[in-house]
Amino acid sequence: MKKEKVPPETPREYNGGDYLPKLVYEIVDRLRLPQTTCNKLVYFGGHLDCNGSDGAHSDGLNCNKICVKDGYKGVCMDGSLKPMAKDCLILSVGIGNEFSFDNAMARYGCQIYSVDFTMKNWTHFAYAPNQHFLSLGISHSNTEGLALVYEHEGKNQTLRTSMLTLASLLQVLDVRTRIISYLKLDIENDEWEVLEHVLKITPWVLKSVRQLAFEVHLEDILQLNYDIERALPKVVRIRKVLQGLEVRPPAFASFTAGKTPKPTFP
Repeated sequence: MKKEKVPPETPREYNGGDYLPKLVYEIVDRLRLPQTTCNKLVYFGGHLDCNGSDGAHSDGLNCNKICVKDGYKGVCMDGSLKPMAKDCLILSVGIGNEFSFDNAMARYGCQIYSVDFTMKNWTHFAYAPNQHFLSLGISHSNTEGLALVYEHEGKNQTLRTSMLTLASLLQVLDVRTRIISYLKLDIENDEWEVLEHVLKITPWVLKSVRQLAFEVHLEDILQLNYDIERALPKVVRIRKVLQGLEVRPPAFASFTAGKTPKPTFP
């Protein structure tokens, strides 16, 4: 059996050549070639985004440029993967004031926990019978009273929040023993650090997850212009996490639609 070459774990182990671009292309190919097929894919949520289009309207009418639908998520409705209405749990991490997916899943009949620490003036509360919002962040470690400085309208603002690991969040919500029908992570590239921690420290978290959705952004790496010291650790981590998700139980697999996807769930 041919032994796979182990990628370097640190920039110091990189000794030149074109390893970094090859690794980036390997990740792209891995994502472009789905491992399985979903025969019944349904899109939930989404809104029409015409921002930046000359003469565009929010309703998408009379746009001089094509509007883009954003915020929707594909949910596989095949067999045991299908969320069972009235008995499904959705964990949506990273909202950014875009609740369309969460609202659509709630209308479908799921219990929703929406998590985001960046939404100012939002706090922990139930905003619908089966929808709850939690003002906190997800990280690779638990941190209380964290002060984050960010810029708003040209001025530095301080945001105080708490960060929890996924395992701690499930414990706080008292859902450790429940099936999570869909886990959505949209936390601006911090997904990799979070998932790396889960795979290494608390792999049991993923055993209860039926579907996992997150975005892969390689733009930041490309913008580094192949600065080895900064880019290589990021690429190695992405590759390691994607491989870990494929081999660790329950062994997640990327999928493509076997048939024409259904229109977005209303």
